[in-house]
Amino acid sequence: MKRIIAGVCPDCGKRTRFLTWYYEWYGPTQVCLRCGRVWQDGEWMPLPSTRGARAQSIAKAKARWRQSGAQ
Repeated sequence: MKRIIAGVCPDCGKRTRFLTWYYEWYGPTQVCLRCGRVWQDGEWMPLPSTRGARAQSIAKAKARWRQSGAQ
């Protein structure tokens, strides 16, 4: 199951939307659409230390959202 949730990002501190995926046996995976930070089961996931890592994270999340179909 997937949803779009609005809230305040703990990383960037801004009001934003999160792309969120829920799994049966694991906690949710969330991606902030403002800063690109990823959380899995409530824990921050490390971002690679490359230029544009946050923009790539957002782009990957959007592509995954589109590929996963309607729910």
